[in-house]
Amino acid sequence: ISGGTVKNLAVRGNVNGGSRAGGIVAETSDKASIENCSYSGSVISRSHAGGIAGYNSDSNISGCYNSASVSVETSNLGSSYCGGIAGYNDAWDADAKITDCYNAGKVHGMALGSGYNAYTGGIAGYSRMGTAAEIKNCYNTGAVSAETVYNAMAITGGIVGSGSGTITGSYYLDT
Repeated sequence: ISGGTVKNLAVRGNVNGGSRAGGIVAETSDKASIENCSYSGSVISRSHAGGIAGYNSDSNISGCYNSASVSVETSNLGSSYCGGIAGYNDAWDADAKITDCYNAGKVHGMALGSGYNAYTGGIAGYSRMGTAAEIKNCYNTGAVSAETVYNAMAITGGIVGSGSGTITGSYYLDT
């Protein structure tokens, strides 16, 4: 979705996407907004997977929750980005914010090859660009894990796998 708004949507299903997959949208851009949405079922991608959005670019996600299992399954060399809400939260040209969201689904990332990483987090796998990439008032109760093959690295976190964004008022409950 580019520059638009998706709101008050509840989806149940199974998404098996290509390089970017999400329960609500595969990718956001240009100050798009996803508000008060939920997803249950499963999401599988080869690179970027999120319960709500596979790739959140310069957009906002608020008041959403995910109870689906989210995973990256790949046989290609490369890094992966897997999160309960967004696989990648990217504030390249504008703010990219995830606020008042929660994840209760299992999140599992995978990376193949030396020099590649499986960025896996309960809310976002990776969040970048300083204070413009913000995760605020979110929580995760889902299990977070990563699998690596051929000397890749697993970088996991209860909220965010890695990045340079700001995290405030958020927590992980290991259930």
